[in-house]
Amino acid sequence: MPVIAPAPRRSGFGTELLTQTVPYQLRGTTTLTFKPGGLQCSIELPTKGVLQ
Repeated sequence: MPVIAPAPRRSGFGTELLTQTVPYQLRGTTTLTFKPGGLQCSIELPTKGVLQ
């Protein structure tokens, strides 16, 4: 398994998309965890009232 570098010092477009768009447009939460084997991203969305 490849080992990745530590968490980046700055946010790119993809990180901004996950951490800013998900909460504001979908009322969800995003958790990013940088681990030695890669990035783990958890997205939680409400089950009611998002898609109408």
